[in-house]
Amino acid sequence: VQSRAGSVGADGRRSPCHLRQRTLTMQVVLPGVTSLADLVVELSDTALAVEGGGYSLSKRLEFAVDSTAASAKFSSKTSTLKIKAVELGGATPR
Repeated sequence: VQSRAGSVGADGRRSPCHLRQRTLTMQVVLPGVTSLADLVVELSDTALAVEGGGYSLSKRLEFAVDSTAASAKFSSKTSTLKIKAVELGGATPR
């Protein structure tokens, strides 16, 4: 699992302003999995769980995220699941 935290403005772009909203991007490589339909992905505000295709993963997140606004994409070419979520509670002063 590879995760990265960053900061974006309210419009989703990287923002140089004094308020920033952290984003969490996680990439999970799952060799042999060919479709998102083969997986069960559960994201709460504080944890991620992925099961299927012979894999079982559970990870506590670096910070609380808005799980209702998260997105998940799967690349069958690279067998990679990519999940993006923004920090719960919105922008914070930097």
